[in-house]
Amino acid sequence: MNKPVVSIIIITRNRPFLLGHCLERVWSQSSVGTSHDKSGSYSASDERAQSQSSVGARLSASDERLWSQSSVGVRPGASHERLWSQSSVGTRLNTSDERARSQSSVGVRPGASGERLWSQSSVGTSHDKSGSYSTPDSDVNPRNFEVIVVDSSSNNESARVVTRSPATKHIRIHGGHNNMPQARNSGIACSTGEIIAFIDDDSMVQPGWLEALLDVYSDKTVGAAGGRVITMPEPYCDEIKGPPRLYVTRLGSVIAKDAGLVSEERTEVDHLIGCNMSFRRAALEEVGGFDPNFTLTNLREETDLCLRVKQAGWRIIFEPGIAVVHFSARSLQPYFLERPTIQFSNGRNGSYFAIKHFGLTPHSIGGQLIDAGRSCGRAAYFVGLFSIGAVAQLAGRVAGVIAGVRWQKKHQLPRNSSKGWLGVD
Repeated sequence: MNKPVVSIIIITRNRPFLLGHCLERVWSQSSVGTSHDKSGSYSASDERAQSQSSVGARLSASDERLWSQSSVGVRPGASHERLWSQSSVGTRLNTSDERARSQSSVGVRPGASGERLWSQSSVGTSHDKSGSYSTPDSDVNPRNFEVIVVDSSSNNESARVVTRSPATKHIRIHGGHNNMPQARNSGIACSTGEIIAFIDDDSMVQPGWLEALLDVYSDKTVGAAGGRVITMPEPYCDEIKGPPRLYVTRLGSVIAKDAGLVSEERTEVDHLIGCNMSFRRAALEEVGGFDPNFTLTNLREETDLCLRVKQAGWRIIFEPGIAVVHFSARSLQPYFLERPTIQFSNGRNGSYFAIKHFGLTPHSIGGQLIDAGRSCGRAAYFVGLFSIGAVAQLAGRVAGVIAGVRWQKKHQLPRNSSKGWLGVD
């Protein structure tokens, strides 16, 4: 088998369900024939058309979703896209036939349920009855990339997911809690590609991700590249446009904002988002990989590496087409980032990063004091907000009781009355 051009490393821990879907998305990539929108926006209907299997020719962009509609209407605009995917006259097929018809060799997609299927390559993935995904049974990788899963799970569930994908390499790290730099370095050591890409198990690569990645590295001055990190569902994720703000100030503060916005141009940045980043092997070998001194939450480990790559003379590029959908499980835990252990880790790693790159200077110390002041200000804001909120809740209860008592007095009925609340017998 030819040496792969790209090594895709997936970091996972105790999330087999997400890992299965992540692998499914990765293996559906094809470096030949996929297409991406320059803005990284996938609302355009021809976005999936050019990354489809060879079994059918898709319709034109403007007609892409019309074929999933009832025969009695024409969709007037994109804003009504979801409404027009419904049919009140029973035009939808039953579940078993709907998916079968969506694979028609003439490329006419009968329903929206086949949309994801059409986004896969002809050698794409399959799933068993349990909903778990697997790649083709062949050990031969027909593409020019390899997939490596670095697994620090405390059980064997993730390992079982990987066994369904024979072409995927599996590295097991035992007792590896909060070890992101070590896990990434282990993946690098096992990889053979000239480009090494990192995604998390909760990062779902979008159609055209691989092609956009390869296109960026055609520029030999690029040492690292990443792209859009979408954290909102469609169509809301494509509503706001703007360039990413990914830079490091001279005070040592790290700005990481707007990486999920729709943008159209490649942008040179100071650092990338860890769940969707890649590096040229030569750049990694030059700077020495990830620093294991970033512990606990491992905050700033990717920013540290990006800065070292840039200081070595390489360019770091943000390409919107290198897009992933990322929904962190931490989002399900209210105020997770405000927990004392998280705050301690962020403070520790942030200060270590600033001193490592900017020295123990008045500027770096000032930057750390500003960041600490922001954290204290945020804490004071939440304390005030929750305190006022609790008082407002109590006042609302009292007001509700008073309103209820007044209603009772106003609508009190005679004891011998047979009328109900609506005043009827």
